[in-house]
Amino acid sequence: TLLASSAASDVYKRQVLYHNKEYLMNMKKTIVTLRKNLYNSLAGLAEKYPGIFQAVEGCSNFVLLKTSCADQLYTYMLQNSVAIRKLDGYVRVTTGTQQENEVFLQLLEAFLAKRQKDAAVV
Repeated sequence: TLLASSAASDVYKRQVLYHNKEYLMNMKKTIVTLRKNLYNSLAGLAEKYPGIFQAVEGCSNFVLLKTSCADQLYTYMLQNSVAIRKLDGYVRVTTGTQQENEVFLQLLEAFLAKRQKDAAVV
């Protein structure tokens, strides 16, 4: 049956992962490094564009951005085919590959620059 097949598949996956501890440890190191790099880049952008957001480092594979413009940032990223999660006063950014993180950071900087420019006009 499909259920039995799924259960057998889950057991097989666990066995494969158990026997590939080195792979798992390498993946963990990679994710931690990518997350730290993402956080450091976000902290740099927060300094460059003060008062718009604050980066909050996570201990998983994501970083939180505390911001009063979470709705606008969420919409902007979605319009640019980047998925982030909107929370109450925060957006959650999942660590991606180096290339995905770079795309996100470029879009975020464009968003922040426009927001800063618009604020200066008012």
